[in-house]
Amino acid sequence: MLLQGLNAFCNSPKSEILKHAYNIINMEPYTAIKIAEMHINNVTTTDEKFDCYTILITSYRNLGLYDKSFTYAFEASKQIEGMTPNQEFYLAIEKSDLLRIIGLVEYSSIFIKQADILKQNHDEIINDQSLQVKYFMERFILDIDQNNFLDAKINYDILKTKHNQYLTQNPNLDLIVKTNFVTLLIREGKLNEAEDLIQAVLKEYNRTDFKVHPFFHSLAYRKLAKIKIQLNQLSNAEIALKKAIQLMLPYNNAKVLSGLYYNLGEISLASDQFTDAQNYFQKAKSYDEILDGVEKDSHHVIYNMIEENSKLTIQKNETSQNSLYIKVSCALGVLLLILLFFLVRYIAKYNYKKKLLMYVEYNKKLDSSALVHSINNQESKDLSAFVPIEKTETLTIKESKIEDNEVSELVAEQENSQTPAKASIMSKALEDELLSRLQKFEKTNKYLSKDISLGLLASYIDTNTKYLSELIKMHYNCNYNAYINNLRINYIILKLRTDPKFMSYKISYLAEISGFSSHSSFATVFKQITGNTPAVYIDFLKKELNNEA
Repeated sequence: MLLQGLNAFCNSPKSEILKHAYNIINMEPYTAIKIAEMHINNVTTTDEKFDCYTILITSYRNLGLYDKSFTYAFEASKQIEGMTPNQEFYLAIEKSDLLRIIGLVEYSSIFIKQADILKQNHDEIINDQSLQVKYFMERFILDIDQNNFLDAKINYDILKTKHNQYLTQNPNLDLIVKTNFVTLLIREGKLNEAEDLIQAVLKEYNRTDFKVHPFFHSLAYRKLAKIKIQLNQLSNAEIALKKAIQLMLPYNNAKVLSGLYYNLGEISLASDQFTDAQNYFQKAKSYDEILDGVEKDSHHVIYNMIEENSKLTIQKNETSQNSLYIKVSCALGVLLLILLFFLVRYIAKYNYKKKLLMYVEYNKKLDSSALVHSINNQESKDLSAFVPIEKTETLTIKESKIEDNEVSELVAEQENSQTPAKASIMSKALEDELLSRLQKFEKTNKYLSKDISLGLLASYIDTNTKYLSELIKMHYNCNYNAYINNLRINYIILKLRTDPKFMSYKISYLAEISGFSSHSSFATVFKQITGNTPAVYIDFLKKELNNEA
């Protein structure tokens, strides 16, 4: 989230009352909103109207009310006549930022391209360092969100070389840039460097004479907590998260607070503090319910606004360039959009049918497995029969005990099913005995432990790793990693199908309780086994249960 506010990127309003709103926009957003909404229809100049809109855009975004922020961003483009190229450029970056915040990254690029066109045609934008810094910060954060680390480094280098003097003169902005650079360091696994940098940022923020927006202060603590989690320093991570919550509570930003409480819940769960974990998850869920409504409203507003913005652009082009060439181009553009719309709908329907088919096929395996019958009869917890492991491409997930949710190392191993089976190195009696012990292990929940390994499992069934690997290969047609992953996914599928409350839990929580160290590795393995992502599978399961009801 960019959220720089007006202070660094816009000139202070000339009107005294708007100047007051401008000065309190970060600390008292509700008051700033009242002032701007009261004056927006009474001001007469373009600059004053622009000031009102930018105050409203930033205030509502600070509060997490993205639908209202977006409404004012698009309304500004429509209602303000005679805007300068710099003002149009500013609004384009604001729209990109808002879209990225709520996960519509594909639309962010539309407005980044608008900003690029404005830069090419107006030298005054290039000469305005504040706008250039805003632009490259948005590109930098957008690249990180899309895992374009090389481009992110390029944009960061531009910020720290071409605009270093400007950042030095604006220490708040410089610290925001450094805080976001910490995200890149974490993604690259440079935890010590990341911790040194974020501690330096917090040292500045914690100075009594340093004025900082609570959002950025909170963001720095969130970065520190993420680092501490990866270093397995959970108590320090908990302290950082609680400080972040304390800073954000007055703003009631559902998106930020939901994530913070979920992180606290996961730490409590890892520390066996189950009551605390349940309380934190409940708080997170309450904010999720608020967030779901806000994001749903935001998406509705955004789709309508983008469509309206496209029509407005066509009207402006026809007015300014009344030529046959422009009209034909617009007509072809509209036709292309219509064709694209139907193509997207067709692809969406095709993908939906494909996912539904995978869901049905997977459930056929469930219905034919011994486990389903044992579940119905409440006889056994044996998960080994849930879905037979097929000879196919398997994923080996190499994970650390504590891993960042955004980073996991996935190593694909192609198993050669064409290789002739070798003679067993075990006697038949030993093989049967070890298989019996392995099946007893499957009826426990020990495979949910993040510490489980080939060596530990071999020790548990009283054999060596060579015999255990051969046993798994012979009876399950896979390696050890795929075997454990299959047990974990089967466990969570069982929970989803037998206990409805599990369908309301966050995916990161499902990953945690099923033994995975990260959301991403859990989602990857889940899709590899079931054919669908966890979210898609849960959606189909809900529909199935609703139809049965």
